[in-house]
Amino acid sequence: MSQPVNMADFIAAKSDQMNADDLMDAPRTITITKVTAAPDAAEQPVSIHYEGDQGKPFKPCKTMRRILVGVWGKDASKYVGRSMTLYRDGTVAFGGLQVGGIRISHMSDISEDKTVALLVTRGRKAPFKIKPLVMQRAPAATSEDGAARWANGYIAKLADFTTLDALQTFATEKAAKLAELATARPELHEKVTAALATRTADLKVGSSFDDDDLGGGGQSMAEQIADRPGETDTFGLPPVDANSSAENITENITGAEKSVAEQAVEKVIAMAAAATTAEALEKIIAEAEGHKAAMGPELATKLEIALDQERSRFAPVGELAK
Repeated sequence: MSQPVNMADFIAAKSDQMNADDLMDAPRTITITKVTAAPDAAEQPVSIHYEGDQGKPFKPCKTMRRILVGVWGKDASKYVGRSMTLYRDGTVAFGGLQVGGIRISHMSDISEDKTVALLVTRGRKAPFKIKPLVMQRAPAATSEDGAARWANGYIAKLADFTTLDALQTFATEKAAKLAELATARPELHEKVTAALATRTADLKVGSSFDDDDLGGGGQSMAEQIADRPGETDTFGLPPVDANSSAENITENITGAEKSVAEQAVEKVIAMAAAATTAEALEKIIAEAEGHKAAMGPELATKLEIALDQERSRFAPVGELAK
């Protein structure tokens, strides 16, 4: 079966510009790509190029140029990206004959009808009404939906990592894609980076504690040093003789032990202050609990007060008021 013939395809005028006869079958909405001018041209000095113009720009007559200035202003560079609907007005006369001309009926970037009074013949003005052009927005692109799915998948994957090294490897592999998201979908980029930062902080909490930090799981500092004769302690304490006992060392390192314990307590307090969730804070508190015996009563009390203050950050308002 033969295809139907569209006669409109065979009536286009041979010209270097859009003609009124090109609009004989129906009005046409165009989106402007650039505006050029030829000041030396007496009749048609302005060319409005548009998407799909095939080298045939719209060259508005003086009346339509006045419409453009009256509605969109004098700066033609601001026309780019805007749209307007053109139609054929068969009453336009030239040389005494009604030859038809191109007129503008709708223009984008206006919120209400615009009426411009223009001179149509010598001594007579007529109102030209331009209506707002409401452009039909295309549905959200598939790529945008894909970006959202990628971001949600990234965030869900973060829970699978139990070590910082594994998490950092994953983040490095996805860094290029995440950078693209910053430009294409900044709101999704912010969401993903916030989730990554939270998961990183949670894993740092889990990996930051070791037995040496708060007294070797119940050992005093002196006992830890006695267990490693001839070595420099993890905390920077001086080496001790292999024959020294914990009791003999205690008297000599009381000042150093206090310094190390104080530093350990300050570290826990700093980590608690940096916690971004109640769950992360409770994990820090639970880890610190088993080391209180090695701190001494004064430091243990100091730590307990600081941790209670940090807990109040996540307490409901009603509980704070009690």
